[in-house]
Amino acid sequence: MAHAENGKPLRVTDDEAESWHWADADGVVSIVDEWELVSSLSTGSLPHYTLVWREGWKVWLPACQVAELATSLPKEKVEAAVDPGSDPLLTDAPPPPVDRYQAYHTREAAAKLVGKSIKPTARVPIAPPTGRPPPGASPTPPPPPPAIRPAQPTLVEGTPMQSTATLRPPGAVPPPPRGVPSPTPIAAPVAPVIQIKPSDDEAAPASTEAPTNPAASAGPIASAPLPSWSEDLDAEMRANARPTARQMQQSGYAPPPSPPLAIVSPAKKGSGLLVGLIAVVGVGLIGAVAIGVVLLRWSKGPAPAVSATGAAGARDKSPLRACKLEKSAARLSPAILPSVTPVVASIQNGAKFAIGFAAGEREAEGVIVDGSSLAVERPFREKAERDITSVVPITAEGELRFTVDQADPAFRSSRTVDAKGRWTLGWTDQGLARRTGTGAPSTLWPGPSDKVTEPRVAPVAGGGFAVTARRGGQGGSVLVGLLDGSGEKKGETAEVRAKPQVGSPAIAVSDRGLLVAFAGRPTDESYWVLQVGAAPPGGTPSAAQSFATPPGGLGADAISPAVEGLSNGRWLLQWTEGPAGQRQVRIQTLGFDLVPVGDPLNLSPEGLNAGQGVVMVRGDRALSLFLVKKGKAHELWGATLSCP
Repeated sequence: MAHAENGKPLRVTDDEAESWHWADADGVVSIVDEWELVSSLSTGSLPHYTLVWREGWKVWLPACQVAELATSLPKEKVEAAVDPGSDPLLTDAPPPPVDRYQAYHTREAAAKLVGKSIKPTARVPIAPPTGRPPPGASPTPPPPPPAIRPAQPTLVEGTPMQSTATLRPPGAVPPPPRGVPSPTPIAAPVAPVIQIKPSDDEAAPASTEAPTNPAASAGPIASAPLPSWSEDLDAEMRANARPTARQMQQSGYAPPPSPPLAIVSPAKKGSGLLVGLIAVVGVGLIGAVAIGVVLLRWSKGPAPAVSATGAAGARDKSPLRACKLEKSAARLSPAILPSVTPVVASIQNGAKFAIGFAAGEREAEGVIVDGSSLAVERPFREKAERDITSVVPITAEGELRFTVDQADPAFRSSRTVDAKGRWTLGWTDQGLARRTGTGAPSTLWPGPSDKVTEPRVAPVAGGGFAVTARRGGQGGSVLVGLLDGSGEKKGETAEVRAKPQVGSPAIAVSDRGLLVAFAGRPTDESYWVLQVGAAPPGGTPSAAQSFATPPGGLGADAISPAVEGLSNGRWLLQWTEGPAGQRQVRIQTLGFDLVPVGDPLNLSPEGLNAGQGVVMVRGDRALSLFLVKKGKAHELWGATLSCP
């Protein structure tokens, strides 16, 4: 987004001819593309009376008086359209008439007192600026120029991993005490080795570690003294120790040949018999102990197998796998309304996907997309009586049908949930509510309901749903709550701590927990960055951390995230990246610890201005949807991924 002071832009995009300018009460001008402005107006992030201007206009107008923006505002906020006048030579925005905000602020305050909206009885002509300070500000010198925007953060704000607390390898033999010399090794008589063959149902585990010296593995090696971790004792032991097999091999040293066997004289026969007797007794004891161990194991039954998550499983090095592009992005529909988020449902276990969206402000459409070819069927189209808030494919009752939610001042931003029993979530003046059928809404979570977004819903394994929404506009808060299968709340909502400004949230559930994602930034002059907050199964996140977008993208803002759960606790995170008018859609596989797995994928074709999407995963296949802007229209595009 480009910002400016006193109506003069600091930065101009290549797509300026299709861009809009809007000004705040302090006279700061921002340049945005059309769908970003429409989205901000439709969600309440910008008030309906926001001053807007585009190239060729003679004057600034409140958004509620612009015919092209009327569909993004509530009906009660729309005023009669005003012609701004046209002059093709006007390429620079005139100074915005910020004094007009005073009238709207006064009108809003009066509306709250009387409990209804007050529209102007006469339109005030647009007057040139008088140079006086913005409303509510004291006469002060001109503000300093805005600070240079800081570079995009590259570090993830999270708790660092703890390293292991021991230096000794697991299972290592401790060294002898300091100051105690190691005893001189005593040569023992060589005894035959007794091998105990395991039973057929007890397969001996194969070693996963290669020998350190393959040449020496063919025979026994004389053991060197254990290190004492003391320099003086180590030097003494090294001087008295025999060279190891590796040292002998490297230095060319060969042990002296064994002397020929000598005939024992009668005088020495007694001592030789004694040594032989000791060896035989020792061998017999070793054999008896070994046989006893085998019999004891047989009496207790076969040894249990080690699970993949046990001691052996802890060393399992099988890597997590990243999603791969299956079918490149293609256009699915030539028209889609950007202010209504498309909703996706899986049919035939991911072989096909049903998508509901608004092709126009009162034109609902439902399509079926083949997951392998992206071929499109168009089984549903319906004209609505009022403005559309969502088009939802319903599959929970066994048959595919599409439900169209329409604007209702008493039940705003409504969205039907794909669940058994027809119920819908939406906002009333009392808070977030649920409505069953055509009955009256019942409040689930009371609280303020100004500048809210539509509820986003994710099904929970075993029944129930996770819900997220934002209230209070960009300076408000992100809420997360849990519902059972019938739509009854399972506790109070959690407010996710994040940066001062937040975008619209998305939510997903996997076998390892819950994840909520949204964009955030600390100030108006900062880039938007992705925020993610995780919680274990059955919980809700209390805070979010920044996710540093991987290299290879356009940089600048990272907005409009979408997220879905994968197997093995993985996540699939999609977002829109880049400056206004030059955005792209990217996607990344994450581990359960939110660490990237594999490389990110750029889904939108190069050179197209794309963004604002959703993701659906079923089985090993994922469907990614996003919008592409062509002129003044928006198209629906999609791509599929393989996520084994």
